[in-house]
Amino acid sequence: MNAIAVTTPSRLHFSLLDLNGEIGRIDGGFGVALQNPNFKILVEKAKQTGIFGTTDTKTCEEILKILSTIKKKYDLKNEYKISLKSEIPRHSGFGSTTQLNLAITSAVLKLEEIFLSPSEIAMTVKRGGTSGIGVKAFESGGFIVDVGHKFGKGKEKAAFLPSSVSDAKPAKILFRQDFPDDWIFVCAVRKIRKIYAESEVEIFKKYCPVNRRDVEMLSHLLLMKILPAVIEQDIENFGDGLKEVQNLGFKKIEVEISGLKNFMDELSKISYGAGLSSFGPCVYALTKGKKHAEEVRSYLNEKGIKNFVCMPNNKGAYFEYF
Repeated sequence: MNAIAVTTPSRLHFSLLDLNGEIGRIDGGFGVALQNPNFKILVEKAKQTGIFGTTDTKTCEEILKILSTIKKKYDLKNEYKISLKSEIPRHSGFGSTTQLNLAITSAVLKLEEIFLSPSEIAMTVKRGGTSGIGVKAFESGGFIVDVGHKFGKGKEKAAFLPSSVSDAKPAKILFRQDFPDDWIFVCAVRKIRKIYAESEVEIFKKYCPVNRRDVEMLSHLLLMKILPAVIEQDIENFGDGLKEVQNLGFKKIEVEISGLKNFMDELSKISYGAGLSSFGPCVYALTKGKKHAEEVRSYLNEKGIKNFVCMPNNKGAYFEYF
């Protein structure tokens, strides 16, 4: 075996649950895996490392960093040709960095006959230190809720930090359920300032801890409205729940910083509910069936707004061996 192709999901991160921490735990969150946008990446053993199929300098830098990390960690002597056939937009709310790290690391290690779980791989490349959604999306897809991390001095996390700078292990999964196939998200990507790296760290420092009452309301909403709606395939209550989430806790802060609240309200009028994934700029609108999805997409196209029709992914990443 000299080559492996991997197709990843992307994900929507609906909200973190607890950035208050008074009861000794922080983070936690819920989201869903999507079939697209995705990374399709061919990884081959080669005489010389090369990256093909992307013109994004930051993506190339990230790939070289990944290869350097795993070659050092596992004492690998081979070089690798990395060919990108499709890409997830970077820092847009689709979880691109986690998927890129997991895809390339998984493929390289499989080529070297080193078999690790996605969670073990995430620890190697330091992903999932705030949210476990992206790691589980890669592993199995679906609608996912994670339990967050123990919080305090000497615990898993001693400070409020985004995944990009957290050394914590990926959060364990509390709940995973197949997502209804005909619940389709139309995702609009607006041209606003992207929040990541140091700017993300500064926001966590400035706004955390959030109000405990918001955390309690968000937890109640998840447990008694959003989760039952997924299980019972009740799209109206699920969409209503997502709309309410935008006004609570850390998600409310993310929405305010994005400046996309009015746009989300517009989309909510023609869908079952709209919201912001992570810090954005991805705004999702929940639709039922392809006809409804195309109606929302036509609305966005008329306004010249870049968009994706995103089907749920209930299987995780897909590997092909050559």
